[in-house]
Amino acid sequence: MKVKNSGLGCFIRNVCFNAFMYADDILMLSISVEDLQSMLNICNQELQMLDMSVNVKKSSYIRIGKRFDTAINDLYIDDQLIACTGEIKYLGVTILCGKNFKCDLHKAKIKYFGSLNALLGKMGSVPSISLTLSLINTFCLPTLTYGLKAIGPTKKQIDSVSYPYNAAFMKIFNSFDKKVISQCQFYCGYLPLHYLLDSCTLNFYSKLCRLDGNPANTLFKWFGLADREKINNKYNISCTDNCVVTKDKIWNCFAELINSVNV
Repeated sequence: MKVKNSGLGCFIRNVCFNAFMYADDILMLSISVEDLQSMLNICNQELQMLDMSVNVKKSSYIRIGKRFDTAINDLYIDDQLIACTGEIKYLGVTILCGKNFKCDLHKAKIKYFGSLNALLGKMGSVPSISLTLSLINTFCLPTLTYGLKAIGPTKKQIDSVSYPYNAAFMKIFNSFDKKVISQCQFYCGYLPLHYLLDSCTLNFYSKLCRLDGNPANTLFKWFGLADREKINNKYNISCTDNCVVTKDKIWNCFAELINSVNV
């Protein structure tokens, strides 16, 4: 609370977004090094009063913005230097330093291929297609798509993640033809990745709308409504449509694509 009431760090439209805590992880946001050092001092003092301490060896910071690579003063906690790194991992998402906010999806793709190969290696020589796809969707896919609905991936990032997603279908159906793979996905009841992400994103936005008073709800109202409207317009979805209707409309758009190709 002292960090929040300090007037330091990140403020958006006069609303404080300078610190977030989940379990024993603390994420601090600041537009200046001076503010961040002051916030660290406050946090450290409060933890010491509770007979707790910051694990400096597991702490680091990154810089995002146009001046991310300019020289700055070092940050310390109790005279211990905090490492400046090129990436940090928070809640399973790897955030990269740079001019713009960007997340690393490469590690997610490696994990997906690892879990996919391990699963296929145990399925035998002639596995059931429906069972194999169900297991991939349950145990492998979450490692690939984790966090994507929240970070707002670019088209280039979606395309890069689509390849490992489609690779599972290529392996199972022994084809590299994109049209064939799309038809296999359709007749097996699975959406292509970009359709799937749109569906998951709308579901995510629906949950944010119900979090009244939550900072995530506030940010969504400020910056997420336009993106939701854009996705809704793509599939002719109304804001009053429930989850089932939304999924049906997205699936119908995929069905129209498949039927147009077949014609």
